[in-house]
Amino acid sequence: MTLFLDTEFNGFGGPLISIGLVSDSGRREDEFYGVRALPADPTPWVAENGLPVLGAKSISDAVLQAKLLDYLHRHRSETIVADWHEDLIHLLRLLETSPGNAYRPDLTMRVIRPTEPIVSTIPHNALHDSKALRRWYLSHAA
Repeated sequence: MTLFLDTEFNGFGGPLISIGLVSDSGRREDEFYGVRALPADPTPWVAENGLPVLGAKSISDAVLQAKLLDYLHRHRSETIVADWHEDLIHLLRLLETSPGNAYRPDLTMRVIRPTEPIVSTIPHNALHDSKALRRWYLSHAA
């Protein structure tokens, strides 16, 4: 199986705001979405385009990490596909427990380069953008 990842963050190189993962199964129970504490100083673009479409309340990093680990545990040995390298960086940072220590689930990660725009039903919402990535990938992978 394949998982599709998208994240939203406070400007390029900025801290993670939200993360979405969906499975190629298309089942709702195979979806993951989490929102971190909102940035005190969002970039103007994030304030205008990202924050209004979050669609969920923020949770602590500890709760987000625990939920993510539970999700990844249920999806071990799967491939995670992203269309931007920074999405994978944010995912990996969520797995860090302290400097030099991290959870290390058995996963393969892949960055793809879509040949056309990926259209999301709710742009800049990590869950909906990961679903759009799944739709695009599955329609072009064959």
